[in-house]
Amino acid sequence: MRTPLGFALAICIAGCASTGRVPERDLELSVPSQLVSVLASHRATLPVERDLAGIDSITTIDHKANVRPVTEESRTVFEWQNNGHLSSTTSSYRDGAGGADATGVVTSVSLCGLVPLLIESAGQSTSRGTAVIPAGGAFVPFGFSSNSKSAMRFRISSFASTVPNVCSPVPGSSFSYETTGERQRMIETSVIFRSDIQRTESDSVECSVSATEKPASGISADLRGGYFEVSCLHKEPANSPRRSVYAFLRTSGVYMPITVRFNEWQTNESRYTTPSYR
Repeated sequence: MRTPLGFALAICIAGCASTGRVPERDLELSVPSQLVSVLASHRATLPVERDLAGIDSITTIDHKANVRPVTEESRTVFEWQNNGHLSSTTSSYRDGAGGADATGVVTSVSLCGLVPLLIESAGQSTSRGTAVIPAGGAFVPFGFSSNSKSAMRFRISSFASTVPNVCSPVPGSSFSYETTGERQRMIETSVIFRSDIQRTESDSVECSVSATEKPASGISADLRGGYFEVSCLHKEPANSPRRSVYAFLRTSGVYMPITVRFNEWQTNESRYTTPSYR
C-alpha cells in the first residue's frame, strides 16, 4: 500500500459485513464512473445558507474492556466540492486507557457526511506499561512500550436509496439506503508484524428523521441555525447491528454524528465546540 494522503470521519466502516483477501494493488481513490449518474441527485444545494468551515469535537469511547472511557479530541475541516459532495479532513488525538495514546488523520468524500464515498486514513499508536520479571531471586519491574501504524483506503462500488436525495431529509419521514465498497487496510507493529487485507463490505441502513427542528446551539453554543435528529440502524453484520444518531444541520447541510453504538461492547458519544463559518 502506498503511503496514504493525510485526512477523517468516518463512519461504516466499522461494523459492515465483509469478506477478505490479500490486496493485489492499491485502491484507486475515485468514484467509479458507473456511479456518477446514480449519485448525481444525492447532493447539497450549493451554496448552503451557512457554510461550516470546521469544528472541534470531543468523543468519549466507552468500551467495556477498558478500565475507564477513552477520550478522543479532533478537528474537522469541511469543503464542498463542485458536484455537491462533501470533503472533510479530521486530525485526532486519543488519550487511551492504560498508558496508550494514538494520533490519526482521515480524509473523506461523502454524501453530506452520512454516506462515505472515498476514505483514506493514517494512524499511529503507542502503548506503555510495566511488567514484573524474576531476576536474582527477586521480582523487578520492567517498563515496556509498543508502537503500531495503520493505514486504510475505502472506495464505494454501489449505492441505492429509497429517496431521491439523502442530503435533503424530510422532517418526520424515514428512508433507507444500501452500499457496497472495497476497503484496503494495513497494520504494522513494532514487533515486525505487517498485515495487508482487502475486503468487500456491504451495508443496509434504515433511518428516521425527527418531526421537529431543534436549535443547533444545543449541540454547540456557537452553532447557528437548527438541526433534525436522524436515527439510523445499520443492519450489517446481522448478529451485531450498529445504531447511529446524527444531527442534520439544516442550514449547513451536514450530518454530524452524536452517538454511535457499534455493538453491546462499545458506544461513542461526541460533543462539539468552536465551529467556524466561511
